[in-house]
Amino acid sequence: MIQSADQLKPLAEVLWAIQREADHLLMDEATVQVLKEKGRDPTTKSYMWAQRGGPGGKTVIRFTYDPSRSGDVPAQLLKN
Repeated sequence: MIQSADQLKPLAEVLWAIQREADHLLMDEATVQVLKEKGRDPTTKSYMWAQRGGPGGKTVIRFTYDPSRSGDVPAQLLKN
């Protein structure tokens, strides 16, 4: 899975660049439970951040996992 993700990273970068061409971007987070995450109890809440945007006819939907709901997460996702 990690090797596949490494191979697909250039494609993901292109898709994220298209997403940033939007006049506006929609973003929300949802809680997820990760059962075997190193250093975290299985009942601890983690978050899946969903972002949707892109110019007309080129909508890109992106999901990003993060163990935190901190304001630093969207700031990092929206940088540049």
